[in-house]
Amino acid sequence: MRLTATRHEAILLFSFPDAIADAIHHALAPETEAQVPKTRAVVTRSGGDVRVHVHAEDLSALRAAVNSYARWVDAAERAARVGGAGGAQLGRT
Repeated sequence: MRLTATRHEAILLFSFPDAIADAIHHALAPETEAQVPKTRAVVTRSGGDVRVHVHAEDLSALRAAVNSYARWVDAAERAARVGGAGGAQLGRT
């Protein structure tokens, strides 16, 4: 994917227990490889921190991408918790 100009960017930083962060990072990986017009994103993880760096050609594309990634992080977190990722940190055995 190639952007003509990345004039706008946003960085989203989320903190979770390590196992949850790992699950979220893996869940978002396919989204960063998708060909989305006017945007690109990079998702990185360091310990319990998940960072989403979104680049966009215009503000509308940036807003849409930020909203999408925020929803995907929320959904991935809920799925990881229901699925028991990080059970020890969540008080499960």
